[in-house]
Parts: sequence; structure tokens; C-alpha cells
Amino acid sequence: MEYPSYGSGEKELYAGHSISNKWEIESANRKLALCLSEKYLEKPDQEIKLKILEIYNSKEEYFEHNSPKNIEFNTILKNRNEIFDPNILIE
Repeated sequence: MEYPSYGSGEKELYAGHSISNKWEIESANRKLALCLSEKYLEKPDQEIKLKILEIYNSKEEYFEHNSPKNIEFNTILKNRNEIFDPNILIE
């Protein structure tokens, strides 16, 4: 998994707005979950399923995770693009 890493721990975009290394890691994990979801849909595999669920259930500091923790795996796959949206939005 590749993601930008900033020597100071964050990159300032403009006054008062920055992206931290942690935020980049969370985004990279979401990209990984999307990739794994596609792979799982092609060929279901228990190990891939467990990794997707691990990412889904992980505590995120920067992304808002509005989905309930106890939804069915098929629902996660069906809504993967919304659940694992990796885009970082800065106000």
C-alpha cells in the first residue's frame, strides 16, 4: 500500500488547512478495501473477506464512518464505493 508521507507529519495546503500522514493512511486503507472488494467479487476468498471487514470495522479519526458496524458483508460489497470513498475533502 502506497501513500504520501510528510516529514513533518502533515502537509499544509493553505493557511489553516493541512493533510496529516494519518489521514493519508486512512485514505490508502479505503483504496485497499475498494481493490479487495473488486477482487473478492471476481473470486470470493475468506482471507480477502476478513481483510475487508477489518478495514470496515477499523476506527477512523478523519473520515466519517456513518455505516452501522453490524451490517451484512454483501451490503458492504454492494455499497463499497460510498463506504470506502477515499477522497479527502478540505473545507
